Amino acid sequence: MQFLFCLLYISQVLAEEVCPSGQFTLQNECCDLCPIGQGVVKECSVTNTLCQPCEQGVTFSTSATLSRCQLCSSCPDKMKVLHPCQAKNDTQCQCVEGYYLQSGSNRCVLCTTCLQGFGVVVECLGDQDTNCQPCPSNYFSEKANSLQPCVACRICGEDHFVLQECQATSDTVCLNKNSSLLKGPQVEPVRVDSESSTVNFTAYDTGKNIIPVYCSILAAVIMGLVIYVTVKCWNTCKQKKQLAKARANELDAGPEGEKLHSDSGVFVDTHSLHEPQLSKIVRANPSLYSKLPLQKREEIEQLLGNQAGNRADWRSLAHHLGYDEERVATIGRGEDSAHTLLSDWSMRDGGNLDVLCKALGRMERDDVTECLKLEPAVTSLV
Repeated sequence: MQFLFCLLYISQVLAEEVCPSGQFTLQNECCDLCPIGQGVVKECSVTNTLCQPCEQGVTFSTSATLSRCQLCSSCPDKMKVLHPCQAKNDTQCQCVEGYYLQSGSNRCVLCTTCLQGFGVVVECLGDQDTNCQPCPSNYFSEKANSLQPCVACRICGEDHFVLQECQATSDTVCLNKNSSLLKGPQVEPVRVDSESSTVNFTAYDTGKNIIPVYCSILAAVIMGLVIYVTVKCWNTCKQKKQLAKARANELDAGPEGEKLHSDSGVFVDTHSLHEPQLSKIVRANPSLYSKLPLQKREEIEQLLGNQAGNRADWRSLAHHLGYDEERVATIGRGEDSAHTLLSDWSMRDGGNLDVLCKALGRMERDDVTECLKLEPAVTSLV
């Protein structure tokens, strides 16, 4: 029995040596393997294997096989193509600059950066991360990097001073012994003029005489200050003129009674001499802010000028009435900003109370709107 198994095994080995694919057609012919760079189009069965070359850049086959061509791979994130896909080889990728292939994870990882005072011993490349070591004596590294090793320190010559010794993070600082920084003004040797019996000498300033430069800078600063003060004064005067004009218009807004002037300088009402005194009702125009009583206007201005809590004040009203930021800032420099705003608005836009009430409504200042609900003023003319 064992002898039969041995014969069967020997026959199988001999068959594989004779037929590398180990497969046969129905006519008992050995099936051919597709060579490297080709893949099976029609499998071996009734007829022998039918092969076809792999498509360049699309498919590949790296060994003799009875399989079809494989699809080319694409490089994953943080990888670039090292060798493109060909019929006999798949795409070969490598990590982009600044990354290395981490063993075990098969992904690109950011290279380690050597700190200041450390140098690169082994550069980050392929599957190897950066290897950093502290700079030894007489070597330095000023910047953190992942490419450069430590650099040898500078050696000052005999004609230089050492201002600062080399350290791990900075190079040696040298200064020429003949530097102008070490010299003061030089005076030319005394020269005697034999004809005029005068002594001449010339002073040389190795600092290139930078006094004119300082003077120019000082003059520019002074000129800038003068311009700034001038603009500030002009804005202040303009604000005062506007405030005075608003005050004058407010005083001129009051109605004047019709009076007669006699020779004795006494104002006389001629109707009162012949007719009994009559009471006449005079109603102020309720649609104009300037026609409101002075006490009522002061109360409204006081409510708008009070900035307690989170309630909208005169600044919010100015924006709702169409004032820009520059104009609001100018009004805010005055002593009574709310009064200045309402006076200027009355003079400029007529002071319509409907407009004012709508603006106050958008501000949610119902308390001020209630103050505007005024009973008509009644006065008697004598």
